Amino acid sequence: MDYIRKRIEKRMEELNIGQLEIAKRAKVSQSTINRVLNTPTKSRIDTLYKIAKALNIPLEYLVIKNEIKALLSRTIGDMNDQELQDTILHIEKERAWKKIKSKK
Repeated sequence: MDYIRKRIEKRMEELNIGQLEIAKRAKVSQSTINRVLNTPTKSRIDTLYKIAKALNIPLEYLVIKNEIKALLSRTIGDMNDQELQDTILHIEKERAWKKIKSKK
């Protein structure tokens, strides 16, 4: 589960914060953060949730293995309700259009 470590480290870099700051924000010890970064497979989901919340990212972004789906979860997490509705409408239109084209 190296992808969990990489995503946490990437977000730490984006926010320009270290393990101690994440630990404070997540209300866990710095050794917990260090353990998660070094052995993410042994991490409890509630700990990962606290870290995700501290980093202001969705938990799904950390735990979904597929990179594209993980990035999508992060993007969706940043959208407001109107943007989500517009995106869903666009996807539905694209699917309908592809269905019509495939029948020709």
